[in-house]
Amino acid sequence: MPGIAPHPEPAILRAGRGHRVAIDGFGTTVEPAAGSVIHIETVATFGHEKVESAFTAAGLEIDRMWTDSRGDYALVLVRPPG
Repeated sequence: MPGIAPHPEPAILRAGRGHRVAIDGFGTTVEPAAGSVIHIETVATFGHEKVESAFTAAGLEIDRMWTDSRGDYALVLVRPPG
């Protein structure tokens, strides 16, 4: 992918330049800056409470969470506290 360099760890991308990405299905746009680390995970067994607990334990907080109409899938935007 142009502008996105694979990170040495699996399921992690690092933006080589800034991006503006419209996520139409969730009605939002995200703008990762150059150098931003993007974690990609597929998890089918976590409920909202378990996801929030895992991010809190990692020192992160949920900024926004979008789900499909049935609640089967979620897109979670997390950030450092503050």
